[in-house]
Amino acid sequence: MARDNSPVGATCSSIDSVISFLNNIDCEDVSSQSIKDIIDCMEEIRNANSKLRDWGNEEYDRAEVNENEKNEWEDRYNEVQREIENLNDKIIDLNDEINSITS
Repeated sequence: MARDNSPVGATCSSIDSVISFLNNIDCEDVSSQSIKDIIDCMEEIRNANSKLRDWGNEEYDRAEVNENEKNEWEDRYNEVQREIENLNDKIIDLNDEINSITS
């Protein structure tokens, strides 16, 4: 993917800051296991956020493809409508010509 179209900005640097802060805590009340648990939780959040961003980008790309396809169908519809109008005009002209010949 060339660009990130997700509505969620990159949060990994914020997660890194929290992990760094937690790694530098020097407090007797907090066990190293508690810090490890918090870091593991932050890593789970990072992974979930990454998956969400990837999913969002895939959905954006899919929507963009669908929008382009819709535009192509609208263009084709308009083209067919113009063809129908032209053919209706020809029918009117031919009817006028027939009427002028038979009159």
